Amino acid sequence: MIDFKPLILDQKPEIDRILRDSDLFGCEFCFGNFYIWNEYYEFSVSLEDGVFTAFSPKTGTYVCPVGATDLKSAVLRLKEDADNRGNPLVLRGIDSGRKMLLEEAFPGGFDFMSSEDIFDYLYKTSDLAQLPGKRYHKKRTHIARFEERYDYVFEPISSKNIGECRRLYEKWYSEHVPQNPKLIFEHLAMERCFEDYFTLGFSGGLVRITGVKHPESVSHLSKPQEDAQPPLCEPLQTVAFTFGEPINSRVFGIHAEKADPKVQGAYPIVNREFAKTLTAYEYLNREEDLGLEGLRRAKQSYYPAILLEKFEAVWK
Repeated sequence: MIDFKPLILDQKPEIDRILRDSDLFGCEFCFGNFYIWNEYYEFSVSLEDGVFTAFSPKTGTYVCPVGATDLKSAVLRLKEDADNRGNPLVLRGIDSGRKMLLEEAFPGGFDFMSSEDIFDYLYKTSDLAQLPGKRYHKKRTHIARFEERYDYVFEPISSKNIGECRRLYEKWYSEHVPQNPKLIFEHLAMERCFEDYFTLGFSGGLVRITGVKHPESVSHLSKPQEDAQPPLCEPLQTVAFTFGEPINSRVFGIHAEKADPKVQGAYPIVNREFAKTLTAYEYLNREEDLGLEGLRRAKQSYYPAILLEKFEAVWK
C-alpha cells in the first residue's frame, strides 16, 4: 500500500522541490494550488522515494506521479492502490508529453479523455506587460480611460494591505454568488489564500485609487449637475488585486484576479502592472476557463501563446 497522508503546510518545501524540478507547465503543479483547494478535494499525498502523487476521495482520481525515474512502476503502484480501494485507476494532470510517456509504458492500456474546459491558458509575460500591437488595442483603451479618470498606485500585497484585498473579494463574492452558487467552493479556496498567503509564499499586487482627476467623466451626467451621481470610485479605494506563485523557473501561475467590475480598466491595469513585475518568467499560466463562456472570452481576449491541452487517463 502507498503511504498517503493528509496534505498539510509542513509538506510544502519537499513538494515544491519535486514539482518545480519537474518543469511541468500545468496549473496543478504547485503546492499552493493543492493547498487552497483542499477544503473541496480533501487531498492525501504521497512523497515516497521522492515521488509526488495525490489522491482525492471526492473525485476518486490520482495525480499522475511526478519525480518518478520509473513512471511505469509508479503507475502500477497506483493501480494496486486503486484496486485495494475498489476504484478504477484514473490519472489527471496529464499534458501531451506525459500522455506520450504513458502510451509508451502501457501500450493500449489507458483511455485518454480531454475537454477544452480544463485546458490551461499560458501567455507570454512580455505580451501582458506591454500589450503590444493592434490585437491589444482594446485593452490599452480601457487602461487609458482608467488613467484619464484616476490617480492610482500599484503596490505589492503585504501584511499592511492584504485586508483591503479580502474586503474587495468579499464584496465581489456577495454580488456574484446569487447568480452562481458554486462560487462557494472558490470562496473556501480564497479564504485559505488570505489566511496563509505569506506562509504559502504567494506574491501579488493591488491597484488603489488615490484621486479622481475628472469627476464628470465618471458620474454619467444625465441630470442637472446638482443631481449628478457621485463618482464610481472614491479616493483610497482598492479596486483590483491579483496574486499567485511560481510553477517552475519559466512559468508563474496566477491563482486569483479580482476587480470592481464597475470601474472601467481595473482588470486590465492590474493584469498589466503585475505582469511587469514577473518578467523573470517566460510565461504566465492563468489556469482554465471551466467552460464558462464569459471567462473563456476574457481569457481568449489576451491571446494565449499556449493553450495547454490536458487529459484524464482511465485504466482500461
